[in-house]
Amino acid sequence: ILHRIINLNQIEFNDLIPDAQKAIQGGMRWLRRNKQNGLWFGRWFTHYLYGTCHVLEAYKEIGYTSDHPEIQIALNWLIKVRNPDGGYGESSLSSNYSNFVPAPSTPFHTACALMGLIYAGAANHPVAYDAAKWLLSSQNIDGSWKNMDFFAAGLPGVWYANFEFTSTYYAAKSLLLFKKNLN
Repeated sequence: ILHRIINLNQIEFNDLIPDAQKAIQGGMRWLRRNKQNGLWFGRWFTHYLYGTCHVLEAYKEIGYTSDHPEIQIALNWLIKVRNPDGGYGESSLSSNYSNFVPAPSTPFHTACALMGLIYAGAANHPVAYDAAKWLLSSQNIDGSWKNMDFFAAGLPGVWYANFEFTSTYYAAKSLLLFKKNLN
């Protein structure tokens, strides 16, 4: 490995493709082994909305189409767990119970769900519109979004934090992605 790092500037892009393909295949095997009832547990933030959103992103980037069974399971779950107000929320207790525990809607969780819906091919679904509307209605006057809960898992099930800019980043990113994917 050290030899490859030292001579990295001599490696052509095409030389990296076989190693990249092998790494992607290994990553996809890991994702398939680590799903729980068609969902994925995210360790950095609370938990199933965040993890599933990013796996759906990976599946889309790999080239899976929205009719793939794993994507359909996750999409149906995202539609089912929406809060009545159109947003999404998840309790940190999800980690304790190894299952999704709903909570009041938050900008971070709604943004994750909206991105998941988009990556699953459902940008034009009414649930995606509701999530986008919820985000727009929860934006602060200064343009930011703020979560009132502790959603960043320092140590899942033990302690959580609330990073000030994360909610704004995810909300803005999800709305930009929503706009880009509207038909």
